[in-house]
Amino acid sequence: MVAAAVDTLVAPSDDRPTVLEGRTYKRKISTSDGVDVNVYITICEQDGKPFEMFLNCSDAKFAEFTAVAMILASRLLRAGVEPAIIAEDLESIHSPFTGHFSKHTSGFCPSLAASIGQVIREHAGG
Repeated sequence: MVAAAVDTLVAPSDDRPTVLEGRTYKRKISTSDGVDVNVYITICEQDGKPFEMFLNCSDAKFAEFTAVAMILASRLLRAGVEPAIIAEDLESIHSPFTGHFSKHTSGFCPSLAASIGQVIREHAGG
């Protein structure tokens, strides 16, 4: 079982469908330098389960981080990791640069990563 999960994580999926249904969530964060950043998180599903994620951000300085985060999250989802586990891990990340007050959580969101985790949790219905 572990070997199969590792193979799924390191090898790209050749059997990805040509078309997947997805939902895009918009979030706005304020960075520590006072800049408002729009973040669009798309979660696509296969057979009713989250399968892959994409993120587009209005601030290019987050591009590298968000690309890495989405590749890893997509690999974990394809490997069968429960979305709630991914969400919990991301929600535990705190940042002095991207912590912000969020209308989606009616309170403080500790980071951009935590905001991504909140979207995963919301999408998964939890």
